[in-house]
Amino acid sequence: MSEWLNRVFCEDALTGIARIPDGTIDLILTDPPY
Repeated sequence: MSEWLNRVFCEDALTGIARIPDGTIDLILTDPPY
């Protein structure tokens, strides 16, 4: 998990979410573009 802490990833959101291990995140809150 330490590879994810304090890092910025510039990639497609669906690709990034797919790389997150199962059971790691309870909620993802996004801000849609205007």
